[in-house]
Amino acid sequence: MIISDTYGFAFVHIPKCGGSTVKHVIRSYNQTDFLYMGIREHPAVGRLDYAHIPLEILRDHFAEEFSKIEQYKTFAVVRDPRERFFSALSQNQRMYSETELATMTNMEIIRECEKICNYLQGLNGFCDPERIHFEKQARYLDLDGKRLVDVVLPLHRIDLLIAEIGNVVHRKLKIGDAVNQTRMQRFGLRKSLADKNEKIYEAIRHSKIVPLYLKKMTRKILYTGFDYQKLIPDVPEELLLFIDQYYREDAIIYQKYLKSHKGRTSRT
Repeated sequence: MIISDTYGFAFVHIPKCGGSTVKHVIRSYNQTDFLYMGIREHPAVGRLDYAHIPLEILRDHFAEEFSKIEQYKTFAVVRDPRERFFSALSQNQRMYSETELATMTNMEIIRECEKICNYLQGLNGFCDPERIHFEKQARYLDLDGKRLVDVVLPLHRIDLLIAEIGNVVHRKLKIGDAVNQTRMQRFGLRKSLADKNEKIYEAIRHSKIVPLYLKKMTRKILYTGFDYQKLIPDVPEELLLFIDQYYREDAIIYQKYLKSHKGRTSRT
């Protein structure tokens, strides 16, 4: 979450909805500590991911920040729930497993899907910090039947959201390359070779000597975007049905803003 007291706006970061890309552009306007706190212990809530706090928790335990969400102009990005689920799966694997989605077979990916769906099915309350990327999008937008976020845009129109925030801060803001994007190895390499590729890419990406154009070229050579649609034919129907039902409210929200594109709404 980013809150700017100077300009009176807030960006509500819904996990796996392009938030890292948005924050990369507007982080200089941030005036809250949430951006840098990560996962840590809260005296009342327990372990909490401060980067992705649902509105109910914000209201109950962070009164000052919640009042700003109510008062300031607020922004958020939403995403197709199925696509977001598989992106969250990739993120979860990358952060908490020794095996990345990029190096897994379809059957291995499906087994991980089953584990997550079982976790969600037995969940009572909010996702724990290690599973926060699977939290429902609605919990970052709505509270007590009211939409608290003013400007909501679908992921593919993130450029419009950046432009809207630019209007608030009186600057022309421009979106850069996607940050924290789900990616797959291009050549279906065995894990040992894939790991070597990853180490090479990370060394190049963080190098202060390698020019930016070479970094981008290396990424394009080694990786391609993750197309979850190619996985769908192998996913059991009952898993897809559960995902669709669990995120049913998110799907309705996404379709609404997909149709409107501009995604403006009043707090009703």
